Amino acid sequence: MSAYVRVSDVPVRVRSPVREPDALVVFDRALLSSLSLKVKESGYLLANSPSEPQAEGRVYWVDATGIAKRHGLIVAGWPVVNTAMLGALAKVSGLVSLESVKRAILETWSGRLGEANARAAEDAYREVRGFSHG
Repeated sequence: MSAYVRVSDVPVRVRSPVREPDALVVFDRALLSSLSLKVKESGYLLANSPSEPQAEGRVYWVDATGIAKRHGLIVAGWPVVNTAMLGALAKVSGLVSLESVKRAILETWSGRLGEANARAAEDAYREVRGFSHG
């Protein structure tokens, strides 16, 4: 599955797929070898991977699967990595603060589930790694 998001301070009227993104976020490392989309020269790749993915340019990675498992975020046998990836994206992009991410998570999910997701985002924020390849 592919999804596109455009972030702007003004209304976005374009509804077509993004051809050259500023950021590419890959939730499943198995998809890394089949990527056909390239990020802008000034952009970056953020991948859910326990080790550095083979890619050109600015590359960041975090073991969101391991973080999800560590916090018991498993549904139907699958680790749910979305909040961990959101924490890593907050760190890499600088678009939102970790506190904003955690607040949004806790407003969406209550109790143990909210706390586990907030901790997953926080761990990914701390654990994201990255390098620039030219």
